[in-house]
Amino acid sequence: MLVSIPTIDDINELTGPPSTPAVSLYMPTHRTGRETRQDPIRLKNLLKQVESKLDARGHNGQQSSDLLAPLREISEDVSDQFWRNGGDGLVILLSDGVSKCHKLPIDVPETTLVSDHFFLNPLLKYLQGDGLFYLLAVSQNRLRLFSGTKHSLSEVELESLPDNLRDALRIDERESTLQFHSHRSASEQQGAAVYHGHGGGEGEDRKQEILQYFQRIDHALTPFLRAQKAPLVFAGVDYLFPIFQQACDYSGLMEQAVVGSPDELSADDLHPKAWELVQPRFEATVREAIDKHGIASARGQSTEDLEQIVTAAERGQIDTLLVVDRVADHHPQPEQAPPDSARPDWLSPKVLEALSLAAVRTLSHGGKVYLLSEDELPCNREATAILRY
Repeated sequence: MLVSIPTIDDINELTGPPSTPAVSLYMPTHRTGRETRQDPIRLKNLLKQVESKLDARGHNGQQSSDLLAPLREISEDVSDQFWRNGGDGLVILLSDGVSKCHKLPIDVPETTLVSDHFFLNPLLKYLQGDGLFYLLAVSQNRLRLFSGTKHSLSEVELESLPDNLRDALRIDERESTLQFHSHRSASEQQGAAVYHGHGGGEGEDRKQEILQYFQRIDHALTPFLRAQKAPLVFAGVDYLFPIFQQACDYSGLMEQAVVGSPDELSADDLHPKAWELVQPRFEATVREAIDKHGIASARGQSTEDLEQIVTAAERGQIDTLLVVDRVADHHPQPEQAPPDSARPDWLSPKVLEALSLAAVRTLSHGGKVYLLSEDELPCNREATAILRY
């Protein structure tokens, strides 16, 4: 099964009615340490849950076996090839004709759901950049990209990024084709040679080389960051940051940087420095969304009715969608909600499907989506939407 990084376009494709059943599996994973050895075992246990839920829906035998073949293959792979650099969360989505596997740098709830549609909210949390940020550790000699959350920072392998300035400007290749010039001079008569090339400039020449280096980095980062709204933190010596700001077109670049050479710093060293910069931004963004909802609600420009929310999302009417961050409970009868609660302790698969659809459509129309805790959500329902009109 091909492992990929999800984009909003990928998720949009998954919101249509798939060939049922649709299997959604989310599992927390570990980056390093002994716990990584337990991840294949945990996946096997979740596979058993999925098999049981498929059987309960009348899907068994060869159909179930064929559907779960990719999942079974992963669960039996105990080698390092699949599980190394596992990130913080594993997502597997399966139906007839759909086989998706994503590794995420954010925590995901352990969840198995068999329904008529995929459960996508944890993926949306990643795409919306809720607590997710990136850090670019830059010097002229080394370049590393990290993904981070409140809890950790891990290196991202992006093949299109150059390794360093020499790689970006292909200085080694240029030096191999330097022109040799002979001059009628005393030094020349003694066998001296004069070479003309790049990489050793000073002053403005050196600044232009660094600018080209950063433009190459920006060109590689743009396709990767384009579908996301996550902050990007620059880490490097102070005189490099203004040059990078000049080269970078990504709107999520933080105005403050982690100053100093990052070459000898590990992910653990860099994480607290970066989180100190991005934490206020995340907290302020959520507060602004909640305050904005209060104003919209007073003006009659919001709705808490889930059916209305889905319709408005389809029409592009939602400016901001606030959704409770919760998954389905393992309830014996998930369709039977408690009668005395507008927002029960668990959500039925149908409600989860509606919330996922509304969130995806809101994002695809340029709106914002925030998954909030029960205490943060400013209503006693599963979601509330601020309407554009």
